[in-house]
Amino acid sequence: MNKIKQLFTNIFSKDIIKLILFSYILRGWFFLFIFFTSIEFVCTFKRDPIYELNLYIYAKGILLSLIFFLSIYQIKRILKRRDEIIFSIIVTFLLSFLLIASVAVFFEFGDFLSLSKILFFVNNPNYQKAYLREYLLNWDILVFFALWAIVYFIFNIKTVKYRETSKKNNLIVLLVGLVIYLFVLTNVTLKSNNKRLDITTSFISSINKMRLIPPSGLHQPNRTAVEYFTPRYKFNIIFLLNESFGKKAFDLADKNCPMPILKSWVEENGDQCVYFENAFTNSSATDVSVTSIQTGVAPYESETKLHSMPLIWDWEKKAGMTTAVVSAQFYQWANFPLFFSPRPDYFFTGENISGKTANDGIDELAAMNKFCEIISELSNKQPFGAMYNSNSLHFPFQQESQLMPNKPNYDSKYRNAAAVLDCGYEKLFNLLKSKKLLENTLIIITADHGETDSPNHVSTHRLYSFYDEIQNIPMLIYIPKALSDKFPELIANLRINKQRTVANLDIYPTIIDLLGGNSTPKNLELYNSLKGYSLLKPIPEDRFAISLNTNDIRKWELEGFGIFLKDRRFVYTDLEKQKYFDISNDKNQNNNIWDNVNPSEKDRIENIIYTHGYLFKIYKK
Repeated sequence: MNKIKQLFTNIFSKDIIKLILFSYILRGWFFLFIFFTSIEFVCTFKRDPIYELNLYIYAKGILLSLIFFLSIYQIKRILKRRDEIIFSIIVTFLLSFLLIASVAVFFEFGDFLSLSKILFFVNNPNYQKAYLREYLLNWDILVFFALWAIVYFIFNIKTVKYRETSKKNNLIVLLVGLVIYLFVLTNVTLKSNNKRLDITTSFISSINKMRLIPPSGLHQPNRTAVEYFTPRYKFNIIFLLNESFGKKAFDLADKNCPMPILKSWVEENGDQCVYFENAFTNSSATDVSVTSIQTGVAPYESETKLHSMPLIWDWEKKAGMTTAVVSAQFYQWANFPLFFSPRPDYFFTGENISGKTANDGIDELAAMNKFCEIISELSNKQPFGAMYNSNSLHFPFQQESQLMPNKPNYDSKYRNAAAVLDCGYEKLFNLLKSKKLLENTLIIITADHGETDSPNHVSTHRLYSFYDEIQNIPMLIYIPKALSDKFPELIANLRINKQRTVANLDIYPTIIDLLGGNSTPKNLELYNSLKGYSLLKPIPEDRFAISLNTNDIRKWELEGFGIFLKDRRFVYTDLEKQKYFDISNDKNQNNNIWDNVNPSEKDRIENIIYTHGYLFKIYKK
């Protein structure tokens, strides 16, 4: 034992070991690496990461992090004293911001900053503002400053001074480290898809991936013109498209529904309201879903068709209706302003409505006040078609409004946000009653997709969740007596479809059908190209609906889709692979029966996948 001690002492006393240990390793960069790694460990202890751990890839990521922190420290050592202080302030600020952003993203999504999330935030400044308000521009800013102070202190730690190395040697260490870093980074970037990486490497490899991603997204449309047609009957249409509107916000079966105004209104109107129990979204991503709803183009169809089909208000205009769109959302993201062309007669979004900012948009009630103002004006210009796009239910969920008499106090932030929306609905319903518009106005209420703040499947974020808690959405249609008296057979079919599988993709053909827009040869050709069903015709009992989170206009690291049948659900993602549920006795979708399902049933599902190109592209991965 004494000989071993002596050997260790002799080795440790060597100048080269002391030089490396005290002049390079036991410095601020190394302790900062330990600090970041500790934070990551706490995150993964508190929440399960979504990606599998490949030790080889993860070890490479750790090596990259070590070189990264060493390199920025070596740059500091090369600088003059004044420049060194400025450099330390800037670098530690950026590292602190990276750390807090990575932790926030991890607890929401289950992985750290990735390419899709970085591109999304870079391209959507309004979301940047929303998240800054939620996590920094309040008392939480004190936490950030405390974190920054800690990071600054750690970065500038100096241990016992053994021998100060020359700037030349520091530069050599920096250059060698960068060469190794770039070589390993390229390898990790190409091989780390759906694999866990540490905080810093996840961010930097994502930046490196930007050059590998082809451009996509919404762009200037070249829409096919709708021919003028004589509508079957003159009536108004109000379309209430609600952001992140899940059944935790509104469900007729919920005794503690946080939207009692809407619930009471539906119940009071009895047979005039058709509530669809088995309604599904076409996408868990807003930009995919909303554009699909407004054009009738299914998310698995081409972006060429998406940019050529007319919008809902194009049909309404050609029926002689005055058109309007009001949105509580900021539309300066995802190229929405460019895509929504030509515009309706009235077009107001969060950018040009006066009111306090909330979430990534404007105060819900300020936007609803604007909508009511326009409806009041349109009541003198009947018939009209008007759409309202809410936003209070979008994360991080609007909790109150200065225009609301009492602050909601439900058991969750999401339900509080639903109460804010309900207050807006009360304003609208009161106006419609006072103007006697309910006698001649069709009202459609649905969601772009669902949402919940208490998911049954906690490891799956909304964007890649194809479970019913996100996909099964509230959807209802109010039929004015004038229409039900005029078209009793059509309205009877609408009621037949109450228990059948329907989708928000069906709204577009339903509006065309009710208006009679398919009465000319050219319009009929457009109508026949639609994948959705008119709800005014009996929908097949074996109908299936499809939802995606990516397509030609939307890219994300994790892809997936859902196929929804009467009492069956097929769920597929890159993470979870095939899952199949019988919801007649497994409502919460906990029992995967895919491996034991009848072969003919499995063949049917796989045939749906193989005959829908975008689904097959995801599935074959």
